[in-house]
Amino acid sequence: MSDISEKNPAVFGIFPDRMSIETVVTGLKREGFRNSDISVLFRENRGTYQQTRPLNFIASAAAKATSTTVGACHGALRWLAGLSPLAIPGRGTFVAAGPVRAALEGNAFGGSHGALAGSLIEMGMPEFQAKRYEGWLENRWFLLSVQLSDSQLMTKARRILAETLAEDVLFTDDPNGYLFSSNPGVASVAGSGMNSGH
Repeated sequence: MSDISEKNPAVFGIFPDRMSIETVVTGLKREGFRNSDISVLFRENRGTYQQTRPLNFIASAAAKATSTTVGACHGALRWLAGLSPLAIPGRGTFVAAGPVRAALEGNAFGGSHGALAGSLIEMGMPEFQAKRYEGWLENRWFLLSVQLSDSQLMTKARRILAETLAEDVLFTDDPNGYLFSSNPGVASVAGSGMNSGH
């Protein structure tokens, strides 16, 4: 059974640092993409959250991060729609923009999958890969995605992400959930239950 949703196709990439996604966002903007079609998600990096702290403290920390993490972002990320911190219960404070932010706000507790993986699944990502991306995000990697219905722009977005330093790139418009890996010689079908040796 396929995990791919009937929503607009999307391309996802996971990156090791903010400079990488800033470079990609700049390229997407130059190619005519709208800021509302681009998502970014990454952990707020100033240690503003601990699970033992009360929710009102979390909200205060998230608000303060607006003038720290977000304020420090270069122009490329500040161009994105709705870029701001978002406190996720049990996970900490993340910075999000675009459709992934809307998915997180509508899926705050995430059901059986958790907020991060559940929101990525809601956007069309296969469960197997959503769990992998969740692990990267928890370890301070950076997610970028593009989601829209224009097939020509989506082809262009796939090319742009595939040519970057992304750890891997997932195309949800492939009927099998095709995963392109940046590691030479490694490509797999994310929806096939690939055995990764554990």
